[in-house]
Amino acid sequence: MRAKNLVFKNLILICTLALAASVSLAQNVTPTFTLTLSAGLRDKSISEFKAGSTVWITIVQTNSTNHIIDCSGQSRNGIDVAYLFDVQDEDGKQAEKVIRPHMELDAGSPIFCNILVGSSQLVEEQISRVYKFDRPGKYTIQVSRFDPEIEDEEGHPLKVLSNTITILVTG
Repeated sequence: MRAKNLVFKNLILICTLALAASVSLAQNVTPTFTLTLSAGLRDKSISEFKAGSTVWITIVQTNSTNHIIDCSGQSRNGIDVAYLFDVQDEDGKQAEKVIRPHMELDAGSPIFCNILVGSSQLVEEQISRVYKFDRPGKYTIQVSRFDPEIEDEEGHPLKVLSNTITILVTG
């Protein structure tokens, strides 16, 4: 009986350790890339824009693995829709999106891309094609992209977030 209890205790201990290790691994997921966001173009970094003007952001996707990663996307109306944009006004409300007639008919084309080990891919996006910046104020912008190589706790591709930037729109 004593040997049975010892085996049972050891089995409980092993199961507990295995569960703790799996939870720890799920919470310490490292994406295969990082995203760094800045306002303006690569050769002209600015964070102040006139209301109604063209607003550009620069996204740098950096490979943080020891193998080549895929950075392919889909261009639609001049924007890579692999990136998700979160733009909020100074009150924390979602900024107003641009609406054009028949947007569903906008042409699109694939973007094929790989990032070598230790390298980065720079993308410039005209975010004013997606969001209206016609009212003066401060806007925060964050970009995200799903990592197809890494899964979150629910088994979905991991959502990788960029830093958050603030731009000023003047009248």
